[in-house]
Amino acid sequence: MQSKPLHIRFLIVFVFITAGTVSYSQDSTLNSITVDTMPYFSGSFAYQPRFNYIYHSSDPGDDSIYENNHSLINQLPIPGNYDTYYTLAGALWNLGKTAEAEKMFLIIINSKAHFYCQTYYHSSDIPGDTTVSTYGYGSYSSNYKNGAATYLAKIYIEQNKFAKALKYTDATVKKYKAEYTCGTGFRAQKDEYDFLYARSYEGLRKYNKILNILLPGCLDRDDSIILRVLKKKYTPAAIKNELSRAEHSIVCFFDPWPSMGFTSVSDSNNNFIKYDTVIYHSGYATIKLFGRLVNVSAPELKNGEYVTKEHFIQAFKNSGIYSSLADMAGLAINKENKTGDSN
Repeated sequence: MQSKPLHIRFLIVFVFITAGTVSYSQDSTLNSITVDTMPYFSGSFAYQPRFNYIYHSSDPGDDSIYENNHSLINQLPIPGNYDTYYTLAGALWNLGKTAEAEKMFLIIINSKAHFYCQTYYHSSDIPGDTTVSTYGYGSYSSNYKNGAATYLAKIYIEQNKFAKALKYTDATVKKYKAEYTCGTGFRAQKDEYDFLYARSYEGLRKYNKILNILLPGCLDRDDSIILRVLKKKYTPAAIKNELSRAEHSIVCFFDPWPSMGFTSVSDSNNNFIKYDTVIYHSGYATIKLFGRLVNVSAPELKNGEYVTKEHFIQAFKNSGIYSSLADMAGLAINKENKTGDSN
């Protein structure tokens, strides 16, 4: 029989389950990430962000939007078309028609019309539902200028106009805020913002700022930007010494209460049979890497197992960033136990 873990963990306090998280995997190679915030904001559409990690990622829907609405390119947004106008601009970006998209997004950014200046609040994940205030897990806010500024930042990154890209990234994050109460949406948005800042700073050669943004979460992904920056700033010998120091800098925090999970058991035909309960003691750790604190998550634990310092050290060594840095430093890695500014 096969045993399949469910990635759900609950912290038990006394006899009550008090918190839970759902873990998920994510490929966040920030060298190529773009989070596409295209459509939709008004009640005529359900606002459904399309998160993807490829520039100009189009689908048949974008072709249809362009074919049906391309006449709007040479018009101005009005109450009857402002939502479609924004949607068309996003479709133009996805289709690689960058000049037209840039023109329309600049019109949106500079517009003083109320429909582009207000923030829209969406309750939970109900399509098209807007309220005057946010409430409940899964609710979020949106506004057109946030999306337009995001697209403009991507456009100027692609054109190597990094000062302008930084200007619109700041506008996206600080001036035209959009917020998520759900963890998945919040994380995807943060990855997007991290990318926009990191690529802008890389173009401006502000390497320490990049490391401040990306290093704390670097064990969750193997970021090309981080590797490029570290290769510019450090010699192979310095990287080798830093990896050794990082391993000895680890500080562990152990949960005082057990966590509980479930393992699904199925037969050879993948038919579900039962759940088995798994109880273990977890925690987390931090290491210091190139002068920044980096979070280390506990690995999957077996029933009755207690997380140890060695677990965290191995999790660090199993990370993609460690492997890449070790390669840069010319280190030979034993993968037998592998599971898984100067300015």
